[in-house]
Amino acid sequence: MKEIAQINPIENNAHPSKAELFDLEKMAEDGMITDSIYNTIKENPFCIEMIKEIAEFDEITFKHSFGVARYVELISKKIGLDKRTAEDLILAALLHDLGKSDEDISKVVKKNGPLDSREKEIMRRHPEIAFRRLEGRANDVVRKIVVAHHEDNYRTGSVKSQPENLELPLRIFFISDDFDALISERQYKEGLPIDEVEEILRKKFKRDDDQRFIDILVDDFKNKIQ
Repeated sequence: MKEIAQINPIENNAHPSKAELFDLEKMAEDGMITDSIYNTIKENPFCIEMIKEIAEFDEITFKHSFGVARYVELISKKIGLDKRTAEDLILAALLHDLGKSDEDISKVVKKNGPLDSREKEIMRRHPEIAFRRLEGRANDVVRKIVVAHHEDNYRTGSVKSQPENLELPLRIFFISDDFDALISERQYKEGLPIDEVEEILRKKFKRDDDQRFIDILVDDFKNKIQ
């Protein structure tokens, strides 16, 4: 299995396909996932069926989940985050969009174009659905990251009651989630150029730590394409 430095987490062919998901060992041996992601999945076997479920309903969401997992792992390693929190972030990344497999939401996910106001309201339900489905399986940190990942007030840091012990992992997650969404191709858009992605993120996330996390992702991307 490869360490994160040996894997390009940006390239489309670095994302596992639907078929490959069903052979976790092969994914690891082929360098599709890092040791940390592999170990997190193996240590939480309940998530295997959930990841398969995501893959079956929407391949783009599946690829996005693994992309975010790679980015949170990359940032965690670069800043020396403790192993337990890094693993929680990886698990949250893999499962954060589980709620999109809900029948009503999945129809909106697969729409080829921008969402209208009604569809956006339907889409906003998916973090809460995932939160409920993870009860009794994932720990509270993972579930809180999952349920907060689409809340704008959390993303901007405007919630005063935001748990202090979750502030750092939440911000790592938000930036990783947005980075993958912006850089990746979707059915209704092309991936944005890295300079444009960087500009968007720096305007949105303005804390000193945020800027460091953005540096890590942008530098990694530019190093991989040289």
